[in-house]
Amino acid sequence: MWILWRRCCKVKKRKALGKGLEALISSDPNNPKENELKKIRIKNIVPNKYQPRKKFDQKEIEELASSIEANGLIQPIVVRKKKEDLYEIISGERRFRALKKIDVKKVPVIVKQIKSEEQMLVMAMIENLQRENLNPLEESFGFKKLRDDYDLVQKDIARIVGKSRTYITNSLRLLRLDKKTKKALENEKITAGHGRALLGIDNTRERHKILKKIIDKGLSVREVEKIVSKRNRVKKTEKKKEQPRDPEIVAIEDKLQEKFGTKVSVNKKKKGGAIKIKFYKDKDLQRIMDILEVSID
Repeated sequence: MWILWRRCCKVKKRKALGKGLEALISSDPNNPKENELKKIRIKNIVPNKYQPRKKFDQKEIEELASSIEANGLIQPIVVRKKKEDLYEIISGERRFRALKKIDVKKVPVIVKQIKSEEQMLVMAMIENLQRENLNPLEESFGFKKLRDDYDLVQKDIARIVGKSRTYITNSLRLLRLDKKTKKALENEKITAGHGRALLGIDNTRERHKILKKIIDKGLSVREVEKIVSKRNRVKKTEKKKEQPRDPEIVAIEDKLQEKFGTKVSVNKKKKGGAIKIKFYKDKDLQRIMDILEVSID
């Protein structure tokens, strides 16, 4: 007998903004220190704890370092003053890492007047999502953080990062992919379009088979969409052709559900089968064990 254990998840209430969106993302044009451009020692700069980028390609960093060494830094790093002689990066950590490789002592920065952690998080997300070459999953997690931590709707996220609402919706959908498919997307073995097409496959094992085909054969997004569409049509047809359930099995399930006070499914095969009893809380499991007169010493 198999007993499926489903834990109830507590729903975490979203944090309200407290401040309007405009207050979080606007700057004061009358403040002479707003967007101040200056040179500071690189040792006085620290990375951003809200950095949406999770993966840094060392080869790209080295190439960027060579480019900066040859042509100079074209775009300054954006920072905020954290305390006396200490600045925290808002955007430009790739440039920061590249500059450290070529042993630069002082770097040009734009200093933003940001005081609250709330505003820092939002600004860091906006700056990085707009300017940095994030992979699709890093973008998705960035949008999710703005949505969940600050209760922003997709329309607002789209406006502040300069994307369409559809773009935000499609990006957030990628977070529903399984771990293996996400890894392939993160490593750029598939595109965001492939990822969205694969969401049409509910069965993880079948999804992984198609994922392997994409990687091995270099399938286009359109080709994957056709495979998924055909597969779903076949599944739908097969479902229609399924034989009606044995009335005796249905009656047994009804009796068991009445006895245990929860959903019970009976899967009878030619030889043997399985009975599955669902429970939703620890006390449900204990109640079922009591009915079965099972105890653990």
